Amino acid sequence: MTEPYDDGHDAPPNDYDPESERHILGAAINEPHCAYELLDINPEAFHVPAHRDLHHLITATIRNGEPLDPSILLAQTRNLKATGTTTPLNRLILSLIGTGYAASLHFHIDRITHLHHARKLIATAATLNQHANEALTNNSPETLAAAIHNATQTLTNASTPNRNATTYADILDDWWEWQEKPLDTAGIIPTPWPELNDLLNGGLHPGKSYICGGRPGTGKSLIGLNLAGHAAENDHQASIFSLEMDRLEVMSRLLAAGAHADAGQITRHKLDTHNHRLLAEYTNTYPALPLDIVDNSSITIDEIASHAHNARRTTGLDIAVIDYLQLVTATNRKDPREQQIAHMSRTTKILAGQLKIPIITACQLNRSGVTADRPPVLSDLRESGSIEQDADAVLLLHHEKHPNGEPTGMVDIIVAKNRVGRQGKISLPWRANQSRIG
Repeated sequence: MTEPYDDGHDAPPNDYDPESERHILGAAINEPHCAYELLDINPEAFHVPAHRDLHHLITATIRNGEPLDPSILLAQTRNLKATGTTTPLNRLILSLIGTGYAASLHFHIDRITHLHHARKLIATAATLNQHANEALTNNSPETLAAAIHNATQTLTNASTPNRNATTYADILDDWWEWQEKPLDTAGIIPTPWPELNDLLNGGLHPGKSYICGGRPGTGKSLIGLNLAGHAAENDHQASIFSLEMDRLEVMSRLLAAGAHADAGQITRHKLDTHNHRLLAEYTNTYPALPLDIVDNSSITIDEIASHAHNARRTTGLDIAVIDYLQLVTATNRKDPREQQIAHMSRTTKILAGQLKIPIITACQLNRSGVTADRPPVLSDLRESGSIEQDADAVLLLHHEKHPNGEPTGMVDIIVAKNRVGRQGKISLPWRANQSRIG
């Protein structure tokens, strides 16, 4: 007979329900098809630390494509202690075998999700109250504004997964209505390059995730900034998340590209009369572009998502650029690197759909093809196959060379994957001296 499992907690208070948490985990272990429901549950919804440990183990097993078998889970946790107790984690698994059923799974998921939201709300209210009192005491509007901003972000992240399904018949009526209307191009944001717009069916589509892959120095950051700058010039609200360059460096590249000015002179702080005039004319024409820059080298994908949601709700947001994926800080640093990248990639895809905006993510390519000097392919996307899988379109950059090894001065944009148009290749002038392509 299995010994009772001690989770290290006394009788439960009103803000969490350990039995519902156990029911969900038991259903996932005993009926493996139920385990996929755990992917939609915030780990923090499990209040008992040991339950969060097991949630993490089950979801990691699913994402790695491994079979969810109790015997395998027991073997994996033989020497692991559950967080907050001295009890082996495999004893929790043993205590859950034979418990939990699919029929009541959603009831228990809703139960722990609502309790999690309640805990968040209570904690956020307490923090906001404390900061409000500090703001009044210190006569500091900035403190109050920051507290409101942080509270809003916290509450925005508390969202319940949508499990509603629509029948074929209902969708069919909507489809005919959609099909008989003229094509709505209002939400499509054109790129600066007509040839690329042709391949992408007009430009960047709302709700789609775009990957711009390149090896170091080939322009993966440049293309993202060019896309964001061009969108902003055409009155589309843009956000740039820069993990490699600070805001002044990003601004330098945006201004050089927009004004067709010499980027080297900007970097050296030595503008001649001609370039000074170009920059003055550009900044007079565009004194307040609808664009913001977040320069944070340690930002996580969840923080990017929070900022984007907040921007969409306040100033509006039409397009976002992330530069670049492999520099984004992992939400869970204990996960294998491939799993970390897969989480970032999937979150970016989901975020684009939620906000109904195009998201352009710069991505590092493997260096393996550099010596062969061949054009990049999808398999060169670095560290995770999930990047290719999640993307709606993948643009790969390649610089052709003359037979003597000298660059041709052109850059190829290879549309290697495209769910919203055709695959193909375009060649554009490479103008790194002006921080732009084309």
